[in-house]
Amino acid sequence: PGMLLLEAARQAAHAATGRPSAVVGMETEFLRYAEFDAPCWVWADRLPGDPQGRRRVLVTLEQNGRRIFSADVTLEAAPDLM
Repeated sequence: PGMLLLEAARQAAHAATGRPSAVVGMETEFLRYAEFDAPCWVWADRLPGDPQGRRRVLVTLEQNGRRIFSADVTLEAAPDLM
C-alpha cells in the first residue's frame, strides 16, 4: 500500500495549505507496513518554506499508535488552477 501512503501525503499537504499548488518534491520515510483493517491517522503540519520560497508540509501517518510513514512535501504555487 505504499502508493496509497504517498497519495494520502499529497492530499494532506494540499488540504493543509488551502491554496492551488503542485507537488514538486517529497522526501519520504516508510517505517512499517500499513494494514487495511485498522484506522490510519493522518497529521499535516506546515513547515518553513524552502530557499526558493515554496511551501512545505510535514505529513505523518500513524496506525495502532505507531508512526508508519512520514513525508516532507514541497509544493509550488499553481496560479493557473485558481
